[in-house]
Amino acid sequence: MADGEVKIDTKLDTSGLDKGLKDMKNKLDGAGKTLDAGAKKGKGFADNLKGISTGAVAAVGAVTGVAVAVKKTVDALNDCEKAYKVQRNAEIALQQAAKNNPYLNDESVYNLRNFASELQSMSNIGDEQSLQVMAQLAAMGRTEEQIQAIMKAAADMSAVTGNSIQNVAVQLNKTYSGLAGELGEANSAIRALSKEELEAGKAIEIIAQQYNGQAAAMADNTVQLSNAWGDFKENIGRGWSKVTQPVKQFFLDILNDINESTAKTNDLKDASGK
Repeated sequence: MADGEVKIDTKLDTSGLDKGLKDMKNKLDGAGKTLDAGAKKGKGFADNLKGISTGAVAAVGAVTGVAVAVKKTVDALNDCEKAYKVQRNAEIALQQAAKNNPYLNDESVYNLRNFASELQSMSNIGDEQSLQVMAQLAAMGRTEEQIQAIMKAAADMSAVTGNSIQNVAVQLNKTYSGLAGELGEANSAIRALSKEELEAGKAIEIIAQQYNGQAAAMADNTVQLSNAWGDFKENIGRGWSKVTQPVKQFFLDILNDINESTAKTNDLKDASGK
């Protein structure tokens, strides 16, 4: 450490991740992206689904059965859209926080989104959860490097303590203000730090060293597979949202026109006294 500057290695170690799980994750993620990106090759999202729906109709046969199959398909797609919106809202929150942070730009947001994906691939923490915490840290004025350092240390410590990554990240962030806080009460090494050392990020460095690799070591394959399935649903939901948005807007415009007409009619009635 030179001139009081703290260097924290935020490279994520995925060597302990089961290869089969990684392959499954890649296949799920790739399948979802293929459906969403089909339009770029001249094939729309609806066309990509045509083969699926045709097979379902042929298998069911009866009209009633077809209706049930269609409803189930639409319900499943709507569920995917909900998952996509959770992810989208988390990404938007990070983007908005970055706009008000002089230390972050579009490239920083891109890097942080990738970091969230990497963190998900080697831990039990979903990327939408990481993005939400990152947005909070960005709103508090942290740099890209500081956010990554906090997230990596918080993920490792959270895996051991059972405390949420959000709570741990908030505690770690406070140390940049020169406050040892709850971490200092439980950790003698942090308690012994000076205000200047805390402000330089020494507490994050200590936590990173003490809990290094725990998030990956304690990763649950079932949770990771669930997160991979969530990514698949998000990619499906992104395409479904694009397909249905014009239809939703059409009905929204109609309802707005009806409401506007009703309001004008009521105004005329009030003016005429009838």
